Amino acid sequence: MRLLDIEITNFGPYAENQRIDFSIYNENDNVLIVGDNKDTPGADSNGAGKSSFLNAMSWALYGDVPNKISTDDVIRRGDEVDYCQVKFHLKGDNDEDILIDRKRTKAGKHKLAFFVDGEDESRRTTTQTQKALLNHLGILENNKEYFNDFLNTTYFSIDMVKSFAGKEAGSKDRMDLIGRFLRLELIDKAASRAKVRSNQLESDLQIKEGQIEFLSNKLNEDFDLQKIDSEITELETSVKALRIDNKDLEKEIKTLESIKGIQEQIEDKKATITRAQENNKSLIESYQSQIKDLKARFEKRQSLKKEIEKQEDDLKVLKAKLSKKSLDEFESHYRNGQVTLTQVSSKIQNYTNQIEHSLICPSCDEHLMLSGDELSTFDLDKLKKEKEELVERKSKIKAKLDEFKKKYDAEKQLHTQIDSLSSTIQNNYKRYTDLESVPEKIEELENKIEDKQESHKEYIESIKGQITKLEFKISKYGDFDLNLIEDYKTTLETNQENIEKFNKEITRLESQIESHKEDQKQLKKLKGESKEIRAELSKYQFWVKGFPQIKRWVIENFLPSFEHQANHYLSKMEVGMRVQFNTMKEKKSSKGEYKDQFDITIIDENQNKRDLETYSQGESKRIGVCVGFSLRELTLNKGYSSFNFLMMDEIIDSLDETGIGEFFNLLQIISGLKLLISHNSDLKSRFKHTIKAVKENGKTYIIQE
Repeated sequence: MRLLDIEITNFGPYAENQRIDFSIYNENDNVLIVGDNKDTPGADSNGAGKSSFLNAMSWALYGDVPNKISTDDVIRRGDEVDYCQVKFHLKGDNDEDILIDRKRTKAGKHKLAFFVDGEDESRRTTTQTQKALLNHLGILENNKEYFNDFLNTTYFSIDMVKSFAGKEAGSKDRMDLIGRFLRLELIDKAASRAKVRSNQLESDLQIKEGQIEFLSNKLNEDFDLQKIDSEITELETSVKALRIDNKDLEKEIKTLESIKGIQEQIEDKKATITRAQENNKSLIESYQSQIKDLKARFEKRQSLKKEIEKQEDDLKVLKAKLSKKSLDEFESHYRNGQVTLTQVSSKIQNYTNQIEHSLICPSCDEHLMLSGDELSTFDLDKLKKEKEELVERKSKIKAKLDEFKKKYDAEKQLHTQIDSLSSTIQNNYKRYTDLESVPEKIEELENKIEDKQESHKEYIESIKGQITKLEFKISKYGDFDLNLIEDYKTTLETNQENIEKFNKEITRLESQIESHKEDQKQLKKLKGESKEIRAELSKYQFWVKGFPQIKRWVIENFLPSFEHQANHYLSKMEVGMRVQFNTMKEKKSSKGEYKDQFDITIIDENQNKRDLETYSQGESKRIGVCVGFSLRELTLNKGYSSFNFLMMDEIIDSLDETGIGEFFNLLQIISGLKLLISHNSDLKSRFKHTIKAVKENGKTYIIQE
C-alpha cells in the first residue's frame, strides 16, 4: 500500500490545506523531514511540527497518535480555529484508490469517511466506519493491538525502537505480537474454545455423576413389586363393585326423577289454569272499562258541538276588530319612521358639532358652516335656530312613532288570538268527527268479550284433560317415596369419590412401578452419557495443552529466520552484537520442566549475554532499530501489514557520525518509502528529497524540496 498525498488542516500546529505530494518520490526513496520554528528564537526545529506531520498520518488511519495526547489537543490552538481535518490518499495492494477523510471539532464531534475508487464505503457511525476501514486494511476484527503493532513495524519513535527488545515488553506481549504477525490468532481462538468446552464438559460430568449417585441411592431403597401388584388387584375389585352399585342407584334415581318430573308437570298445568283464568278475567275487565270510557266520551259529543259553535262566533268578533292594513304594512310604516328619526338625530349632531367647532376655510381662514347641502359664512344664531327646529321635529316624530307602536302591538296581539282560536276550533272539529266511530268500537269490544270467554272455556278443558293423562301415568309406578332421591344421590357421590380415590391410588402404585423402570433406564443412559463426556473431555483437555504448544512450535520454527534477519541488519550496521531469541526457560525444580517464555538476549563482541538496557544509548538504538526493521519485514512477508512505507521519528539524532553512516548503510536495503524526522539539518546531503515544516505566526506550513 503506497502513499499518494495527504492534506492537513489545523492539525497540531499546521495551517489550513497543507498538502504533501508523495507521488513525486520513487517507491524506495528516503525523505528527510526537518523543521524551522521562526516563532521561538533559539528553538531551532523544536515545536515546528515535524512529529505532527507523521502523527497526522497515524491519526487519519487509526484516530490515534503515539504520544497519547488528548483528542481535543490535535486541533491547532487559536480562537479562530474550531476543527481539524486530515485527508489521506493511498494506493492499495490491488491498485485501488483509497481516500480517508477524518475530521474533529472543538465541540467534540468526530467524523470519519473513506472511499475506495470513488465509492463511499462509510458506515452509519464513526465506530462502524473505523471497523470497516481496518477490515479493508487487512486487520482482523478480534485484533485489539493493531495500533501497537503499527508502532512496532511502521511508525518508529525513540521509545518504540526499544519496546520489543527492552525489558518493558513482557514475554507474553512478544509471543502475542509474533503470533499476530504469523496470523496464529486461530490457534489462540481454538485454545480458548477448547478451554471453554473443557470447563463445560467438566461441569456436565459433575452434574451427570450427581444424577447417577442420586438414582443409584433411590433404586437401592426397598421396593416390593409383588406387594404393589396385590394392592392394585384389590383396589381394582373394589372399584368394580362400586361401579355396579352405582349403576343400580342411577336406575332408581332416574325412575324417581321421572315420577317427580310428572308431578311437577301436573302442578305446572294447574298453575297454568289459574293464570289463564286470571288473565281472562283481567282482559275482559279491560274491555269493559274501554266500553265504559267510550260511552262517556260519546255522551259529550253534543256539548263539544255547542262549544265549537261558540268558538266560531268569538272568531268572527275578533276578525271584525282587525284593521284593513296587514301586519307587513304596519311594520314597513314603522321602519320608515325610525329611518326619519335617525336622519333628524344625525343632523342635530352635525349642528352641535358645528356650534362647538366651526369649520375653517383652508385658504382664507374664514369660519364657515354647512346648512342643508350649502356651505356659507358662519352664523351662530342661524345654526342654533335650525338645531332647535330639528330638536322639536324629532320630538314630534318620536311621539307619533310611540303612538303608532301601541297600535301595531295591539294589532299583532289580535292576530295571535285569531290564530290560536282557529287552531283550537280545528282540533275540536277533529275530536267531534272521531266520536262518530265510537258506537262501532263499543260493539267490536263486546264481540271480543264473547269470543274470549268461549275460547277460554275450551283452553281450560284441554289443560284439565292433560292433567288426567299425567295422573294416570303416575299410577302405573305403584308405591314410591320421592324422599329417597337425595339419599340415593348422596350414596352415589360417596361411591364415586371412593372410585376416584381408589383409581388415584392405583395410578400412584402403577406410577411407582413405571418410575422404577424409568429410573433403571435413566441410570443406564446416564452412565453411557457420562462415559461419552469423559472421552470427549479427555480430547479437549489434550487440546487445551496442545494448542499453546503448537503455537510455540510455529513461533520457534519461525525464530531462526527472524533472528537471522535481525543479525543481518546488525551486520549491515557493522556492530559486533547479535541477538538471540528463546521461547523456553527451565523451571527451578528437579523435574527438568520448562515453561513458555519469549526472551531476547544480546550477545556482545566477547560472547557475553547482556540485556538491551546495559548498552549505551547509541548501541541500544542500533539494536532496537534492527529488531524493529526485522519485525516490519516479517509483517510484509507474512501479509500482516501492507504499508509500503516507513516513518521514523528522531531515531538517529543521538548517533555519532559513524552510527549515522551505519544506519544509512542499513536503510539502503530496507524496502519502501522512508520518512525520517531529524533535528540534524546537516543530514540533507544524504537525502535526495526534503520536507520542511516551517512555523511562523503560530502556524506551520509545508515546503517540499
